[in-house]
Amino acid sequence: MIAQVVGFDKDLVLPSILVAFSVLAGYVAIQSIYYFYFHPLASLPGPFFARITDLYGGYHAWTGRHHYHLYELHKKYGPVIRYGPNRVSFNSATAVKDIYGATKPLRKSAGYRALLLSGNVFSLFTSIDKSFHGKRRRIMSHGFSDAALRSYEPIVQERIDKFLEILTKEAGADGWGASKNMSRLCAGLTFDVMGALVFGQPFKILEDESGLSYVIDAIISASRSVGVMVHLPVFGKNNILFKIRGLFRLLFLSLKDLKNIKAFLALSAKLTRERTAQEAAKTAGEDIVKAQGVPNKDILGWILAATDPETGEHLSLSDVWGEARVLIIAGSDTTSTSLSGALYYLSRNPVILNKLRTELRTTFSSEDEIWPGQKINSCSYLKHVIEEALRMSSPVGGILWREAAVDHVVQGVTIPAGTDCGVPVYSIHHHTDYFHDPHVFNPDRWDENIVGAEAVAAAKSAWIPFQIGSRGCIGRPLANMELTLTLARIIYSFEIRVDESKRGVGQADVIPGHTEFETKDQLTAETTGPFLQFKKIEA
Repeated sequence: MIAQVVGFDKDLVLPSILVAFSVLAGYVAIQSIYYFYFHPLASLPGPFFARITDLYGGYHAWTGRHHYHLYELHKKYGPVIRYGPNRVSFNSATAVKDIYGATKPLRKSAGYRALLLSGNVFSLFTSIDKSFHGKRRRIMSHGFSDAALRSYEPIVQERIDKFLEILTKEAGADGWGASKNMSRLCAGLTFDVMGALVFGQPFKILEDESGLSYVIDAIISASRSVGVMVHLPVFGKNNILFKIRGLFRLLFLSLKDLKNIKAFLALSAKLTRERTAQEAAKTAGEDIVKAQGVPNKDILGWILAATDPETGEHLSLSDVWGEARVLIIAGSDTTSTSLSGALYYLSRNPVILNKLRTELRTTFSSEDEIWPGQKINSCSYLKHVIEEALRMSSPVGGILWREAAVDHVVQGVTIPAGTDCGVPVYSIHHHTDYFHDPHVFNPDRWDENIVGAEAVAAAKSAWIPFQIGSRGCIGRPLANMELTLTLARIIYSFEIRVDESKRGVGQADVIPGHTEFETKDQLTAETTGPFLQFKKIEA
């Protein structure tokens, strides 16, 4: 009866479905044939499904192992592979310069729009427009100047003090502390440091791991979901899909994840408002006590005081909040990965560990002397250990995609306008053309006196943990300061041993015979372990 009223003929249902399916199948077939045989990138080698759909890259990003997968693909297909219908992966130092060089006609891939929380409020990291990025970077650079970094030193050292206290907590009669998951503990340190440097107050995760530790969990889960979407550029290029990207993220998030992310966003918004109000009170000339005595000794203090070099305007509250969120994520998760990686390799290489400790104890008469300055800068082996840790355990192991604004030649290959290209960090960091025995942790590879200037120059040309060019990491000096001070103070003052009951946690056999510190590459790296014990070295 109802079918008759609305003119619905049930006999047409099946034929209609078949017609719709046939049209869809025909469209997919025609598009696949075009991608495979007639597309400008058709001649480039690569996996079959990668050449016809971005879902291939999205799937491997979801597994967290796409950086290892790219490494295997480049071993199979060579230095240039097609990793999507409109995406090309290169594995050479030449490509690094051709793609990421400051003057090259490429911009950040539209896929990074998927990172936006609302509308088109871009941050320094998510911005695609090169002009916008240049203006925003000039404002943000005030928070990373030499003067700013010097003002951060006591804050960083205070958090390291607390971190070192925990290492021998619950020590037994033999002086060895309880086993520690260094990925989690290092994350607590770096998130605390960034909380103090961004908002003027640490999260105090080190004091109470059960308190604000959801901040760490929130960022890990959020990175996992948006990391997949970056590999599906259609969400950035198609306005309809862009508007519903939040629904797609739900596929990769549990209710607990959503709760943690919501809590982190609320906390960061609250702290941003409070910090902005404090600066406004000081600017208005109110009593310093009413302004809670907050000096320009944190990053937001410097940024809030800075103005656009062209308009003279300050950042809006929404802009400040956006930058604050990114600073917490980029400045915390990335540094903790490299620090955990360094401790993993040092704990398993006693010769390297002892050589580093000898250098530090020869240079400094006490741990209290370990501060930024000429002495620590003279510790060349410490520098090489950190360089090697950043190579082996780079915070980003996959590709930071760039879109060609015009037809552009990369390593002799013409990349059509609108096409994404990039260099997978893990792959080039383990390329035998630049690194001898690339799966071996060897700080000496950075010493010209041992391997020669030519070998070091080749290694540096392929070393990109912080990227290069105008998009290079603005927080690199701060990350170096954290890594240098923390690692130096640990090695100077503590013996280290592996918790043998958990030796295999956080390890991966990427190639037979070589065990590495495992990183799950999402938007940033996710790690577990190493589980280590520490014992204070008596003076």
